[in-house]
Amino acid sequence: MLQHGDRGFVLVPREPGGVDRVEVELDTSGLPVQVVVIDPQGATNRLSFSAWKQASYPPQDHWLPAPPDGVDCIVAE
Repeated sequence: MLQHGDRGFVLVPREPGGVDRVEVELDTSGLPVQVVVIDPQGATNRLSFSAWKQASYPPQDHWLPAPPDGVDCIVAE
């Protein structure tokens, strides 16, 4: 993992494959603002996120990743 600007990181695979690198830019709360996937030929896929809001509960019967530090997920009952 490499530093990417003031708030971000770059993931580089240990072995060659279908992805050359993934660049992740974070907002001030540590959530992704942009993810760029670059393949070995230089083709780029860019995912941009404009806003995040806290869910009131996890989706039923779906896996939910652990939240970033400082973000609490709760289950409404």
